[in-house]
Amino acid sequence: MLLGAGGFFLRPGLEPGKFPEQRQISLSPELMARLAAQDAAGRLVFDAAP
Repeated sequence: MLLGAGGFFLRPGLEPGKFPEQRQISLSPELMARLAAQDAAGRLVFDAAP
């Protein structure tokens, strides 16, 4: 049972260096900025600007 929002994951980690032969991860700079902002904020962010 989850008692708060802290129990929810934003998304799984991308781990870009994991299994590079089997999967190629290519993300736009805008998307990378949004993901970094979400990691920093600990919540979903819909715009990379603070």
